[in-house]
Amino acid sequence: GKNIVLLVLVMLISFSSFSQSTYLSLDSKHQTFIERIEIKAQTDSTLNFSSIQPYNRQFLTDAFSKIENAKIVSIDKVDQYNLKSFMMGNKEWSSSPSALTLSKKNPLKRFYATPVNFFETNQSNFFLAVNPILYFQYGQEKGYDKKLVVNARGVSIRGLIGGNVGFASQITDNQERGPLFFQEKIQNNGWRAVPGVGFFKDFKEDVSINDYFDARGYFTFNATGYIDVQFGFDKNFIGNGYRSLFLSDWGNSYLFAKFNTRIWKFNYQNLYMELMPQFKKGGDTLLDRKYAAMHHLSINVTPKLNIGFFEGIIFSRKNHFDYSYLNPIIFYRHIEGNAGSPDNALAGLDFKWNAFRRAQFYGQLLLDEFIL
Repeated sequence: GKNIVLLVLVMLISFSSFSQSTYLSLDSKHQTFIERIEIKAQTDSTLNFSSIQPYNRQFLTDAFSKIENAKIVSIDKVDQYNLKSFMMGNKEWSSSPSALTLSKKNPLKRFYATPVNFFETNQSNFFLAVNPILYFQYGQEKGYDKKLVVNARGVSIRGLIGGNVGFASQITDNQERGPLFFQEKIQNNGWRAVPGVGFFKDFKEDVSINDYFDARGYFTFNATGYIDVQFGFDKNFIGNGYRSLFLSDWGNSYLFAKFNTRIWKFNYQNLYMELMPQFKKGGDTLLDRKYAAMHHLSINVTPKLNIGFFEGIIFSRKNHFDYSYLNPIIFYRHIEGNAGSPDNALAGLDFKWNAFRRAQFYGQLLLDEFIL
């Protein structure tokens, strides 16, 4: 962890900060709408870089503002509703009149002054939005006599300081009784992690209910006007579609430092991660760590076609980070060979084509420790 922290501190010292945005969460309700508008817009240079997630709120707001003002996309009433909802939810970057809507006849005054955020302040040098998280799900599975339940309570916070630094955090306390096959995997195979979250414990000695605490957060700033720097404990996604061979968001959150460079027709991302290979049931014990480094180059070859090149290293050495992989542009396979080839090397290609304003075709090829 101290290696990644040191890397971010060096970047903080080396660069002056420019205007910076936070990111749309990977589980945002707007994800499907963004994909829909990308296909309908077909040639938008910002939206075509959708293989890198989470999305930058400022980039998305600017892209939707152009689409809304120029009317280059035919949108129906449902799209108009979703567009208005998105603009209202990102008013720190939006000049759209719909984003400035105030709640009518609001008895709470200081709370829900705007329809989107529970508490919000938007000053010239400071923006803050605070929202409660309340989620309850109740269901029944055939052949299982207990009810399926998900109960989550928490809070989400995001903000900007001086237009230079962005921050966001989400904290939830959760109790979950999942499907029977999932519980059998946990109990019989010794899993000590809830998929998508991580460590858990039994709820009040009921082994069918998983009790876990989920906390994520990051800060972000912009360097040189083209490079976004993000450091935190959260998830990332590289690829197209619901899942990805490169990097999916199915696993637990992790500590990471990310550098994303966007200029002309190129988007280039470097991602350094500290991972938790497994959880151990027992007393207070420091768990082992392993590290990973990835980079992905995305190119808008034509206004409708985007191709990407991916490369990654999963360290086989526990509790050790190799500084050779900090080089942002050299091929990782070459570094691995010089180090004696101790780590797992990944390489891949991806493409995405927006066709006829109605469909998107995409694909991936991943080579895992390929030897020729």
